[in-house]
Amino acid sequence: MAQPTDTMAIAPVLTFEDRIKQRIKDSIGDLMTDEDLQKILARGVEETFFKPTYTKDQWGGLKIQNEPLITGIIKDQMSIKVKEEIEKWFAGNPELVKILLDKVIREGIIRVVLNGLDNKIQGPLMAFSSQVNAMMTELQKRP
Repeated sequence: MAQPTDTMAIAPVLTFEDRIKQRIKDSIGDLMTDEDLQKILARGVEETFFKPTYTKDQWGGLKIQNEPLITGIIKDQMSIKVKEEIEKWFAGNPELVKILLDKVIREGIIRVVLNGLDNKIQGPLMAFSSQVNAMMTELQKRP
């Protein structure tokens, strides 16, 4: 039976922060303590993922606030999940979807027709109103 050696040792699973810390530590060596590195890493993660960013306008004032990176990541992931759930619901409820679509189309057509009639009638009514106002003004000017 083979005896375990150093090369056969199981490496511990490192967190994201631990991997970044190790990479930085490997590249800069003994220039900073573990505590300093931990503070820098914590601040960097906080600012990168959880704080909004701002851009300056042409006069140097803050113009646009961009959402924190983590918010965008969550939105992207949630939009995918929401789309999947909507598609599942549509696939699982075809009769209800048909009823709702029929209702929306019927009400939409009625609304479009009424808006069209309103627009056609409104122009001549406005012109008539203007003519009546002009005539009333002329009548008031007469002695």
